[in-house]
Amino acid sequence: MRTLNFKATRIYKETYAAKTRFVANEGGSRSSKSFSICQTIITRMIENQNESLCIGIVRKTLPALKATAMRDFFYLLEKYKIYDVKYHNKSEHTYHIGKCFVEFFSVDDEQKVRGRKRDYLWINEANELTYDDFFQLNIRTTTQIYLDYNPSDIVSWIYDNVTNQQNCTTIHSTYLDNPFLEASLVKTIEDIKDQDDELWKIYGLGQRVQSRKTIYTNWDTIKHYPDKCDEIFYGLDFGFNNPSAIVKIGIKDNELYEEELLYQSHLNNSQLIEQMKQLIPLTAEIYADCAEPQRIDEINLAGYKRIVPSDKSVKAKIQIDLVRRYKIHILESSTNLINEKKLYHWKKDKDGNLLDEPVKFNDHLMDAERYAIYTKLAQEVKPAMLMDGMKELNPQGELVEVEDYTKYYNAERRRRW
Repeated sequence: MRTLNFKATRIYKETYAAKTRFVANEGGSRSSKSFSICQTIITRMIENQNESLCIGIVRKTLPALKATAMRDFFYLLEKYKIYDVKYHNKSEHTYHIGKCFVEFFSVDDEQKVRGRKRDYLWINEANELTYDDFFQLNIRTTTQIYLDYNPSDIVSWIYDNVTNQQNCTTIHSTYLDNPFLEASLVKTIEDIKDQDDELWKIYGLGQRVQSRKTIYTNWDTIKHYPDKCDEIFYGLDFGFNNPSAIVKIGIKDNELYEEELLYQSHLNNSQLIEQMKQLIPLTAEIYADCAEPQRIDEINLAGYKRIVPSDKSVKAKIQIDLVRRYKIHILESSTNLINEKKLYHWKKDKDGNLLDEPVKFNDHLMDAERYAIYTKLAQEVKPAMLMDGMKELNPQGELVEVEDYTKYYNAERRRRW
């Protein structure tokens, strides 16, 4: 039988050694939670390759699963020189090692959630699921269930139905438990300490926090995107170590509808363009981060003739104020977009007073959203769509009561054209 020799954190050692029914990995960002569970599953498969062992790996949506747990799993297989394409059924999202196999699926796949039994289960980003999702998965898993999550919710079915049980091992971790973390990512996490104490406790220290009121409260979730919208446009935030993020925004009946299309790290521009061609028509109207003009030019040359840099001529606070004035409906499968919305906070000064600047952490879709909404809708000057009635941005970027709409409209046209 083949054995593995790899570097691992204490999180892997404790996860692999746990004998309880549930193993809950609760902690901060980049603490090696998901990598450690991946390593545990691969080890189980190697050890049991002569048995017909079934392992399930699940997340709320399939796109989110592909970008996280599935990507990490296959990265590690290749790193350990185990991966063989002939054992990978890409259409069914399964992989075999001997008689043992792993299957990846999302909770909206009723056939797999309520279907066959499995021996082991990993629930990635478990706090995205409902208790009913968990219940259906739990009763169909015979041996052990691993869960990982950031403690971003003070109230959760995880605390009420899993971690409070005697047959649960809870493993707490932070970025300090991951000695393999790049220095740039350590700095990104530690920078939160000076920006927001609540987000520092959640993502830095992995602690549960009773959050104060967040920036956005003008949204809800929907099951289906409208069949037809009056207009559709897109926001794009560039990243590499941080995710590149794309949000689709539709206008219908004076309200906005949003769907997360992309949230993926380590994409160079060529890879990003390939992803875009699968997600967005070439005729689409796209508003992108104006700090990356060369990347915008390259996307334009690839066929997206209507991609333009976002308007950053005003402060983020003014852009956010405009976004807050719309009723926004978010497709419930847009898990990263929803998570960012929940935790999007204003910075505080040393005395605890709120500043007019958002915390720069886990805000990639938030940036993509406001780039698009402000640049598109401020320039088109549509006061009838604003939630508070007839208010508009004047040429100085201030929200004012509209007395002479024609004056503001013409001034805005002259300024931009």
